[in-house]
Amino acid sequence: VVVKPLEQLNIDFETNGHSERVFDADLVVLSPGIPLQSPVVLDLKKRGVDIISEIELAYQLTEADIVAITGSNGKSTTTALAGEIFKRAPFRSRVGGNIGDALCGQVAGLGKGDVLIAEVSSFQLDTIKEFRPRAAAILNLTPDHLDRYPSADAYYLSKIGITKNQTMDDLIVLNNDDPESRRMRPNIRGNVTQALFSSKEKPVFGACVDNGYVAYCGTNGMVRIVRQDEIALPGPHNLMNVLAVVPLAMRYAIPVEAIAETLRQFKGIEHRIEFVAEKKGVRFYNDSKATNIDSVRWALLSMKGRVHLIAGGRDKNSDYTLLSGMVKERVATACLIGEAAEKIRAAWKEHVPVRMEKSMESAVAAAYAQAKPGENVLLSPACASFDMYRNYEERGRHFKSIVGAL
Repeated sequence: VVVKPLEQLNIDFETNGHSERVFDADLVVLSPGIPLQSPVVLDLKKRGVDIISEIELAYQLTEADIVAITGSNGKSTTTALAGEIFKRAPFRSRVGGNIGDALCGQVAGLGKGDVLIAEVSSFQLDTIKEFRPRAAAILNLTPDHLDRYPSADAYYLSKIGITKNQTMDDLIVLNNDDPESRRMRPNIRGNVTQALFSSKEKPVFGACVDNGYVAYCGTNGMVRIVRQDEIALPGPHNLMNVLAVVPLAMRYAIPVEAIAETLRQFKGIEHRIEFVAEKKGVRFYNDSKATNIDSVRWALLSMKGRVHLIAGGRDKNSDYTLLSGMVKERVATACLIGEAAEKIRAAWKEHVPVRMEKSMESAVAAAYAQAKPGENVLLSPACASFDMYRNYEERGRHFKSIVGAL
């Protein structure tokens, strides 16, 4: 997929490793999959080679505003939702970054007055230099990628790096209900304009819930957007995603009714608590994008009825005991796959019946055999996919194909 266009453009390339030629570069655009502590990156730094991320390159190539969304959970759903809302604006907008196409692939044809909506990861933010989103959101902060960062706080600081170049003319949207986001708030640049979102309180500036309505709190007082029960996205976690988007949309003067209509229609994205099918009264859900503990927690909270959970994959140095209480309360059977299966079994074996399965096929079959009408089979791995699949999309689609063949 990648090699053919490079050949057509007569661009030199190397695959399956690198030669000494990489050290002749003036600029390296680093894939987020390559750790900063890898030998080649350390050697490049030692030689003084400039290293940036792809989102930094996109920023340097466009005059369009960038609206950037990061956080531990909900990034893709929130970015996709923002993209749908911004389609109703009078200016051009596109979506890219850590969701779908690379951000550089979206800049052509956009200019001043247009908006590029970007999902950005901590790995991408680690190598920014001038990247300055005119509006941004940090959805939440929960421990993740501890196989790449020395501590949760180091990971959080990477996320907060989204504000690195913002000024008082820019906006950062923050979760006031999330304890870690509140704790880390002093690390955010002091002069950037802050908007808070909360489902529990009414901030002076930001978004909230007001008597059953999603509402915007601005300089002209409170504006109700849409009834909470009209929102198409299910679950309390998605309410928080909606609240995060509202200040971003209002920043760009998108009409309230346009925001409301999108919220009534947008049902979510593939691989995130995606309903797949119902078989003999058993509901199947694909949550392959749940690659950390907190994502699984929200998925379990969203299920109506007992859950037969398929989990496992490549461990990210996660503490699966943090889910023990939720698993005990909501999970009837845990079917475990992948490299992390034994570690998860050790964390959950006292709380739920555990089955060790060797493949997705056997895990789906085992979960279905245990499930009763009115219950759910949920793929929500709490792990990366790279031990068995190329990415979480491939994992999710494999799950759906197996369910479809039942």
